[in-house]
Amino acid sequence: MRWIALTAALGLTACTAPVESSGLCAGLRRPVVALRTALDRNAAATPEEVGEAATDLVLANEAGCGW
Repeated sequence: MRWIALTAALGLTACTAPVESSGLCAGLRRPVVALRTALDRNAAATPEEVGEAATDLVLANEAGCGW
């Protein structure tokens, strides 16, 4: 499931053409920051499975976009 989410987030699905990475990164910056903030604020209330998947997504986006 994580691979599907990561693939969709990076625009690598067969249904769409790959997008310009700078535009993708700019578009994802605010939602990824909001997700990171929500995870930090609600760490105790976030189920482990959700937290791990969300953390993987945040780290992949930050690494791929060089934030």
